[in-house]
Amino acid sequence: MGKIAEKRGIKVKRAYAEELPIESESYDTVLLNGVIHYLKDPVKSL
Repeated sequence: MGKIAEKRGIKVKRAYAEELPIESESYDTVLLNGVIHYLKDPVKSL
């Protein structure tokens, strides 16, 4: 999905949810759909 998004001009950052390369409170909303059961540490990720 990342490669498709990049081809469409969307900037993609790849990382583990527990260690995202973004500053805290950088976004108002984050959508996780069908992801939480794949996370090593769901509480840290959220």
